[in-house]
Amino acid sequence: MGIDTESDCDTFDIALIQIHSIPVELPVIVVLVERNHLPSIDSLLFFNIIYSWGPLVVELKKTLPYDIFIFPLAGELINLQRQFKE
Repeated sequence: MGIDTESDCDTFDIALIQIHSIPVELPVIVVLVERNHLPSIDSLLFFNIIYSWGPLVVELKKTLPYDIFIFPLAGELINLQRQFKE
């Protein structure tokens, strides 16, 4: 999985988060998150279960300076990497 971010040209705030798979064979899965279109943190639209491949803070480390996420994240965190070790 790859993660990339793009900044707003005027404010230099993070504007886009791109999450994509890096498979050996196609198809590629790409998820684009536009920061300005996220619901309010108080909204019920935020997810209650967050899946990650490894510790979530490590996965989102590059986004920490932008204050997109407030740690600890609210919701149930599930590290899928542990389940696939077996």
